[in-house]
Amino acid sequence: MKGVLVTDVSAGPETATASRIAGIITQGRRVALAATDALGEVGLREETWRILHTLSVGTGLPMSDLAGNLALPAATATRCVDELVGSALVYRTASPEDARQVIACLSRLGAEKLERANAVLDARGILRSE
Repeated sequence: MKGVLVTDVSAGPETATASRIAGIITQGRRVALAATDALGEVGLREETWRILHTLSVGTGLPMSDLAGNLALPAATATRCVDELVGSALVYRTASPEDARQVIACLSRLGAEKLERANAVLDARGILRSE
């Protein structure tokens, strides 16, 4: 992803900082739009990809932790995980520490889907640092 961050340091440090933040937000939106388009090719949305990615780096997370880590409303995280469970990409299990707590875990099929999605993102240059 190529883009130019415009900063105007001649107007003072507060303006320069605000300009940097605006540029970062703009660049983030460009990346998100490109990622959304690419993820659609493999049948994922940005939220579902983020859930699969987050679950791929551990052994599972309670729903409240998953929602918090991704800055998603709890209802959105639950709806997305329900969708992923329905597609066998994620499964739920009881926490080994507290059987009353439910943990969301990445399935083997979910790991394969994530790998395909990441390959598409990489092919489009979205995962590469520039």
